[in-house]
Amino acid sequence: SGCVFTDDVVTGGKPNIIYTGVDYGHASIDLATPDDDALINWTKSPSNPIIAGRPDGLSDDFRDPYFFRNGDNAYIIVGSSRNGVGTTTLHRFNPDSRTWSADGLFFTGSSASQDGRFWEMPNITPMDNGRWLFTATPLETSTGVRTIYWTGTVGNDGRFTPAANFRTGKNVELNARDGFGLLSPTIYRHDGKTIAIGIVPDKLSGENNWNLGWAHCYSLPREWSLDASGELVQKPYSGLTGMRSDNMYQRNDFDLN
Repeated sequence: SGCVFTDDVVTGGKPNIIYTGVDYGHASIDLATPDDDALINWTKSPSNPIIAGRPDGLSDDFRDPYFFRNGDNAYIIVGSSRNGVGTTTLHRFNPDSRTWSADGLFFTGSSASQDGRFWEMPNITPMDNGRWLFTATPLETSTGVRTIYWTGTVGNDGRFTPAANFRTGKNVELNARDGFGLLSPTIYRHDGKTIAIGIVPDKLSGENNWNLGWAHCYSLPREWSLDASGELVQKPYSGLTGMRSDNMYQRNDFDLN
């Protein structure tokens, strides 16, 4: 797991993949580059691992890297756990040595029951008016599996500070009765819009998923914005109107089961 990103300084404007590499249970962060512009074949970097492992004091569960830039500085955040509570590590890019730092914390939850034991798929997204949106999918909370978010600021040191009214994380959306909500959203900035899709759990058994050959599905894309208080606002992505046609179907006096 990881992400694809481009950056003029780090990747020379070409797509790169950063991903979680595992060697007999030891996790590291690794890099792959495209062999050509078709992006079909990729080569693992001879410099792997670019981050050899978790910083001291954190769980061995260390994965799901995500790239972001704040001004002149480029960073990677990685999901982990500290003292049994979800956290994210922070790794800064050195353009002179072209290496990543191996220590530092980006943001940590308040408690395991509230914010989870481990944070999967952390993501940090610049929004409007200098605000940032941080999302993560926590494991082993007291209320099921769902994506939570905070809004706040990113300082000159790269660390995230939640806004005063975001001392605790909020649900990205309403949860199902058994505690499931949208999982692990992929967030993309395009033409001034913040567009997100996420995993919708099918809640089938592992045996059924195996027989089907797939598990879960993706949501339709939606546009995200923040209101004046920093709360997340969602609506269907405007580009979905291109899927509509003038065809209509009408039927009266029937039961929908």
